[in-house]
Amino acid sequence: GLNVNQTDIKGVSNATSIYKKSGKKHNLSKELNIFLNFISDFINLCINKNFEKLDKLYLSNLFGTDNFQKYRDKTGFFEAVVSNIDKFGRLVLTDKNKQKRIYRFKEVELIQ
Repeated sequence: GLNVNQTDIKGVSNATSIYKKSGKKHNLSKELNIFLNFISDFINLCINKNFEKLDKLYLSNLFGTDNFQKYRDKTGFFEAVVSNIDKFGRLVLTDKNKQKRIYRFKEVELIQ
C-alpha cells in the first residue's frame, strides 16, 4: 500500500510514509490526483508500446542501481549493483568481478 499520513505502521518495522519522510501532513485528494496522473503516464507508455522507455524508467527507480549493495544467495555473501531486469523478470546483478548473476524471486536477499 501507499502510506501517506501514517505515523505508526504496526507489524512492519521498516515501513515508512510520506508524512514520516517529509515531516508534514498531506492532502489525500491532492496526493491521489498526483498518483493517478503518474500511473496514467505509465499506462500511456504501455498503450503506445514504448517498452524501452518503460524499462529504463523502471530500472532507474530500483534501489541499488547506482552503487554496490550487499547481497546473499545460496553460495554466500557478495556485493553487486542492479544492472537489469531480463525479459523473464529476473533480477540481473553485476558483482565487483563484473560477473553477471541472475536471480528469480526470493533467490537473493539484499542485506542492509
